[in-house]
Amino acid sequence: MSLVNVAYNISFGWSKPEVQSLEAQMLEPLLNEHPVELGLAGRQASVCALLAADPEYRAAFAQAFPQESGPAVSFPNVNQGHCRIRAHLEFSAAHRSTGMCSVVTTM
Repeated sequence: MSLVNVAYNISFGWSKPEVQSLEAQMLEPLLNEHPVELGLAGRQASVCALLAADPEYRAAFAQAFPQESGPAVSFPNVNQGHCRIRAHLEFSAAHRSTGMCSVVTTM
């Protein structure tokens, strides 16, 4: 799904109209169990532990989420970071191809 003009979206999914944000939509492939897509359901803590064990990732998360009072490497931050990267890539691609676009992100 392109992020061009997402400000006008009512929903971020055709089968689940209750998904009304990019962050909620991104959780679908990560945590779906029917069908399993990326298979992270129940493994969120393990993913965060692996990322937090790497000093470069730990520093990058601390820089990206300075407002966190606890560990910056948390699953909500992993999801939000994923959304930011996706939005940036979509915005860059749309801007290069059309010269203009409207993107709503949490950046």
